Amino acid sequence: MPKLNQRGSPRFGEAGIIPFVLVLIVSLVLVGGGVTVYSQKEVILKNLPKPNGLQLPAVFFKPTPKPGEITTKPPKAELAKESVNYETKGTEVEGLPNINMYPPEGWNQLAPKDSDVLIFEAPDKDYVWVGKSNLWIQARISVRITKSTGESLAEAVSQYKNLFKEQIPTVYLFENKDLIGGVEAYYLEADHDLRDIRRATIEEELIKSGKNFSQADLTKLLEVEMIKSATYFLQKNGYDVVIQGRASAIAWDKRGEEIKKSIMSLIFIGK
Repeated sequence: MPKLNQRGSPRFGEAGIIPFVLVLIVSLVLVGGGVTVYSQKEVILKNLPKPNGLQLPAVFFKPTPKPGEITTKPPKAELAKESVNYETKGTEVEGLPNINMYPPEGWNQLAPKDSDVLIFEAPDKDYVWVGKSNLWIQARISVRITKSTGESLAEAVSQYKNLFKEQIPTVYLFENKDLIGGVEAYYLEADHDLRDIRRATIEEELIKSGKNFSQADLTKLLEVEMIKSATYFLQKNGYDVVIQGRASAIAWDKRGEEIKKSIMSLIFIGK
């Protein structure tokens, strides 16, 4: 990946952690026209060859592999050979924290959007197949910067956790304090269950297509809507910095380590 010096002028909305959570929740659930922030989803109802991707039946557990299923270890997590910068010197948002980080190897950098100053997306999709139909999601990493409203790091994290659980069924699996780029960070790892939220939308798409399907087929497809996330919270120069990676739980064995390794590569440039 070529080294990029990102000097765009993203649009910054309301300050604080609550607007960030609301944007994240909406963007996880929205579908239609391919317009999403944190993931892309579609139902393919054509007789297309299956891709060479993960086709694991498990969601939040590791099944006993059937004969002929994939039994090899996940690929080693590798980062891109060149890093990516986000710098604001000389722009209308000068003063925001300047960032350098390494995306996972082969991942694509997307244009900044709203307060997401860096966005990276996996080059391939993670699928669940039922017959000739599939549902897919692409893993993403984003770095979001919003003006702090004065809460401590612990208070901001507490607000995030409570608000998220009110909106989407969420289980926090692990939390810990850490250091990223020499700055104190708070880490959360969580499961988000979007199956009930997305069920009506996917069922409607299947009906419109004229595809014959059972409720068991729909339930199987919706396994891809169980999301895992790794989120780091930091505060720098009066701003809340939230770095999050997310992927379908069916692909976390493949995605999780490269996501966390990329996030831990982040450093702040200058003061």
